[in-house]
Amino acid sequence: MSYLKNLLESAVYVPKIKCRDKKELLRKVAHLMIEKHHLINFTEQELLYTFLRRESLGSTTGYRGVAMPHCRLGQYPMSYVGFFTVDPPVDFDSLDREPVFLIVGLIIPECWTDRYLKLVACLAELLFYGPALSNITQLETPDQLKSHFIKVAYEIESRDSAHPDGIF
Repeated sequence: MSYLKNLLESAVYVPKIKCRDKKELLRKVAHLMIEKHHLINFTEQELLYTFLRRESLGSTTGYRGVAMPHCRLGQYPMSYVGFFTVDPPVDFDSLDREPVFLIVGLIIPECWTDRYLKLVACLAELLFYGPALSNITQLETPDQLKSHFIKVAYEIESRDSAHPDGIF
């Protein structure tokens, strides 16, 4: 199984987070990433600060209601990801002015450089593949959210199976 599929299998999935604004949303994402991934080498406040510091460089929103707050933090040997739907969507300072309904939080080891860029590219392809975002806000459980993204990853892999150098 590829790196991305392994990452999807181990990701945190939380549907329908409720919050008022971007900072509260990032605080909840930081809390859930720390709690659900059992990360002990840094605190929720440190992760929130790192997300906010990254956001100060420019919004991590893509477009179409998706944001990917990410940071390089710690000496972990692997990366951690979380998929969070937001209900109702929240203003996230996006360039297209669309409120965000999907957050993909990403914690990446500080030592990663090229691998970091490849991972962000893989996730972007996953998120912006045709059916990836359709009806995503209607999914009610973590298992539904997880199944949805794993299914999309398999669809992309099938589509690209003729290209052995693909990112999956």
